[in-house]
Amino acid sequence: MRANPLIVISDTEAPFCDSYIDALNHGGYRVLTIADKCELFNSLSYIKPDLIITSIRSDNIDGLDFLKSVKASFRLNKIPVIIASKHLELMADAARLGASHFIAKPFASADLEMAIKSCLLRSPWSEEGE
Repeated sequence: MRANPLIVISDTEAPFCDSYIDALNHGGYRVLTIADKCELFNSLSYIKPDLIITSIRSDNIDGLDFLKSVKASFRLNKIPVIIASKHLELMADAARLGASHFIAKPFASADLEMAIKSCLLRSPWSEEGE
């Protein structure tokens, strides 16, 4: 794992973004928020996140379609993706599509931190020492 892992958050609900940012800043992570999933996907051509946390809901592409696109890309498919949603019935779909973890909203900070630590062990950049 890199010394200061970069975690990208894509969630259109401001209270949840604030919760992520608070939890992640206390954990010593670098945080980037990009609510628009199309913009995020395009940004992945030049940023190298250690982890992506995304919601299902979006204005343009839902989280499962975004996940499908990331996992279909040879260059991106090793980036761990956490899906966060109030819709627990989507947990199986998220797992089938390659989500590293599913977090039910609202979430406890301890649950988020545990999921993040587990996922960061699988970061594709952990060996690069960036």
